[in-house]
Amino acid sequence: MRNVLTVFIASPSDLNPERRAAFEVTAELNETLKKINWSVDLCGWEDTVPGYGRPQAQINRDVERCDLFLGMLWRKWGTSPDKHSVFSSGFEEEFSIARSRRQNGNEPEIWMFFKAVEAAQLADPGVELGQVIAFRDSLISGKEILFKEFTDTDAWDKLLRKYLLEHVLDISNTLQSVPAGPSDRTASTSVAMAPASVVAPHLAAAKAQLAAFVDSLQPSIQTGDLDLVMAGFKDPDEARFTAVRGFLLTATLVAESRTSSSAFPTHELNTLYRYRERLHSARSELYLLFRTVLGDELDICPGWYWFKDFEDAEIIFWLLHVAAQDESDSARIASYSILRTNSIHPPGSLRESFLADIIRASPGIENAAWEYLVDIAKTSDLDFLEGASAGTWLERRTGWLRGWVVADRSPAVFLSSNPDPQLLTESVQRTIDVHIPLLSVENLRILVAMPSTQLQRAASKELRARGTVVSESQHTKSGTLASFLETRGPAAPSQTTDTPFESDEERRSRLKHEPQEVLEEAIDWYSLDGPIAYRLLAERDPIDREAIRKDLLSQFARFKESSLERLRKSYGAPIPEAVVGTLDKLNDFVLLKFNTSAMEALEPDATADDVAIARQFIKRNLVKEVALRIVADHGNESDLSSLLEIARAAVGDERSLAIRGIRRIANSTLTAAHLLISDDSRELQRLGSTMLKDLTTETAVPYLRTLLMHHNADIRVVAVAELHSRVEKTSLVDFIREYVTQPTYYYNVVVWLDRLVYAPPIADTFYQNKLRGRFPSLI
Repeated sequence: MRNVLTVFIASPSDLNPERRAAFEVTAELNETLKKINWSVDLCGWEDTVPGYGRPQAQINRDVERCDLFLGMLWRKWGTSPDKHSVFSSGFEEEFSIARSRRQNGNEPEIWMFFKAVEAAQLADPGVELGQVIAFRDSLISGKEILFKEFTDTDAWDKLLRKYLLEHVLDISNTLQSVPAGPSDRTASTSVAMAPASVVAPHLAAAKAQLAAFVDSLQPSIQTGDLDLVMAGFKDPDEARFTAVRGFLLTATLVAESRTSSSAFPTHELNTLYRYRERLHSARSELYLLFRTVLGDELDICPGWYWFKDFEDAEIIFWLLHVAAQDESDSARIASYSILRTNSIHPPGSLRESFLADIIRASPGIENAAWEYLVDIAKTSDLDFLEGASAGTWLERRTGWLRGWVVADRSPAVFLSSNPDPQLLTESVQRTIDVHIPLLSVENLRILVAMPSTQLQRAASKELRARGTVVSESQHTKSGTLASFLETRGPAAPSQTTDTPFESDEERRSRLKHEPQEVLEEAIDWYSLDGPIAYRLLAERDPIDREAIRKDLLSQFARFKESSLERLRKSYGAPIPEAVVGTLDKLNDFVLLKFNTSAMEALEPDATADDVAIARQFIKRNLVKEVALRIVADHGNESDLSSLLEIARAAVGDERSLAIRGIRRIANSTLTAAHLLISDDSRELQRLGSTMLKDLTTETAVPYLRTLLMHHNADIRVVAVAELHSRVEKTSLVDFIREYVTQPTYYYNVVVWLDRLVYAPPIADTFYQNKLRGRFPSLI
């Protein structure tokens, strides 16, 4: 007889898409749950049978018999169920019945969800949304029922799927207790208790293969001559397969005997993978493969193919055991991460033993276990954790954890307790970062004091946006030239407007309305106004493009000489030796300022003649950025080598400009991408790989396939990810078959194809996050 969880879904009409999604999720979950003899019966007003009487009373019958009441609200509150009702909406009446039942007994479980409402609507909610807000506030003040928020239908789908699966596992008797402590850590104990559906499809075929392997050994049993085994096969490939099948058995026997806790050897596993479609594994063999795939930190161990038909409930079973009991730290860390990513809490029968293993976690997995607890722990776990963690790594953290969980993981509530910043996990920091616009000034100041650069910056920015003073360092704008001008002695009339602490933009603003004769007088080699005045005259055309080019080539000799003449008149000839020495020191700096002004004047309408001049300046400080813009936008193939050299060495805007020039000159995205990817610089290879997303699928796929043999491992992984996003799964399955038969191929290509094609949904997010962590700008 099948066990049934009856769920009633209550909501106003504005959540009809979420109601439909709930019924779809339930139907899909039931396909999985039937393997453990459970099902979910979801009902709502849609299922009410027509009949005489008050319509709401008919619906209430389902509320009165449900095991789980699932309420949802968004912007609507609904209308009164009838003209004589004391309730303002059908939802309110349904919720009241469910809560009354729960207050007088142990049923039903009550879940409340709120769909996020835009901030603009909250500012002026109107009547119905106001009733929703008041109801939500009553839940908060009543401290009786916790609720969760979701953003859209997709988020609701994922949330409900996880919560329903976890709830059924929690109340079912399918998963029996896991061995309680380290002394009981054996793979076979846990695997023996796996649901039959986990291994049933493999057992019959596995038995046949094992029997064939044993029969193949018979010729050598008497003589000890293994050559007789190989000689017994007419087909060489059959002989190789038998040897591979024997190795899987042998490796598993070693693991089962606890002679070694190591996972499957890398090269041998990849050989097994070539025979994956013929290979059927027994229970313990599957478990060894499972923990090997999970523990693969180097991306060299494929194997999700063997678990492609497993249901989530079956995968969860083994993940829980690996996380709590396995000998491999890397496999345990990956299991914790997958369980955390999918919000999997250990079901009731496993809860305390699982938490006890977390408390006994070794130093190598403490961080992973802590991240899991921070995201998944429930209020009901806290007493056990506090009582059992004395003298362990977790003891000093339980108070912090209680504060976070009791605050319902709300940064606004939690930060007021001034939590230890050293215990902030990445997920908590992300949660805080998202909530920064909603935090109080007091909480923002707490964040500014925390040793987290990202949170400090975000909090400081928010404080400034609110007009709150944030201490900032004061910057002065004086420099060598300004200091010289302050002390150089009598100034010529053209220098009387110098203000040493002005920025270039401030100088430009002051000078731009001056008449031509004033600007001509202001072009002094030793005045900070000089380069600005030159640029303004160039914009007005008194200094034409040909004159600008000549000035650049002559290093502005005419202005330097006229400025020296002014100094002679000011000091009287000869100029004092101390002044001459200072002038020599300033010469390079002043020249660069004039070069920059001149190049900026040429840039808007640059020609081939201007490019020729710009090439001379693309490696010189200050002026090189504007020169690089001219070359990038107007250069030709002869500039590619220079642009590549700059792209290798530069950072920021300069590198972006060089890449822009390479892309333009190369004349196609594919050519530019190939040019960069083929370079010896890993950084350029990475930049080239960012262009792959801009290719059409028709152009990209053939090139991506060639990149799967690239010598850079990262380029190969990016190519796999791009192929996965562009090609149907069936084509990727065929490609894996083809790829592993090549004389030479790369393990990490096979691993990532295997993960992206065959990993079950519960592990898919884990691997997508792993890709994003390695290639944040690519994936």
